[in-house]
Amino acid sequence: MFGPIELDHHQIAEKLTATLGRKFRYQPMTISDFRSLMEAAEMNPRFIQHIQAVAQDYQDGIFAGTNDIVERITRRKPLTVEQFVEINRAKFRW
Repeated sequence: MFGPIELDHHQIAEKLTATLGRKFRYQPMTISDFRSLMEAAEMNPRFIQHIQAVAQDYQDGIFAGTNDIVERITRRKPLTVEQFVEINRAKFRW
């Protein structure tokens, strides 16, 4: 969850907008509402529990900061948001 730079959700939306050429906007919602959406989509209960815990940890600042662990383990620089989107561009079509 860490990398060489730290971005918030609004900054990620800005990078998606710039890379894909269409507007993305981050709109916060409660963890409870997010859980309800995942349950309505019939996602796996274990996945829902995991994502709910990650969202809470994010809100609590557990993932704040930067490090070089990805590069030390893989011996490659982590992808930027823009690079990830370019590689997975087809998954962002809707």
